[in-house]
Amino acid sequence: GSSFQCYPRNCSSESTIANGMTNLTGGQFSVNQTINYTCHDGYHDVVSGRVSIVKCGVNGEPSRLTPSCVDIDECASRSHTCPEQASCSNTIGSYNCTCQTVAEGSTGGESMCNCKDNSNYLCLPPAVCTDNRCQCPSGGDYAYSQDTKACIVISHFPDVE
Repeated sequence: GSSFQCYPRNCSSESTIANGMTNLTGGQFSVNQTINYTCHDGYHDVVSGRVSIVKCGVNGEPSRLTPSCVDIDECASRSHTCPEQASCSNTIGSYNCTCQTVAEGSTGGESMCNCKDNSNYLCLPPAVCTDNRCQCPSGGDYAYSQDTKACIVISHFPDVE
């Protein structure tokens, strides 16, 4: 007699992926075992989205090829959060909002300041855009002028009796 010996089959897959991560170490995983690939924020796999699950089949073949995490174009997919008056420009892994020089349809200086984060050039320094309003630095002798869209210095006069 001849003797046969059985060896378990393993699947091979990438232990690292660009713009993402996986729970696979060593590049091998066993039959019926599943591994997860997760794309970083701003990236997705075109087949399965942000999270991909790969299972090792009984034939030793993974259920799919290693996922590929590619940049999401938030501007084209309209998944950005730019205000209406701002234009969206895609960047690798994210996007930027840029205020238009004139915020069409808005009235008054404060309502023109409606760009998120530090895109505050609709407010003249030292005023900054906070909570969608042009505001002057606290602790100073400033007041915000709707007319000039800037902080003006408040003059102090002694009380006259």
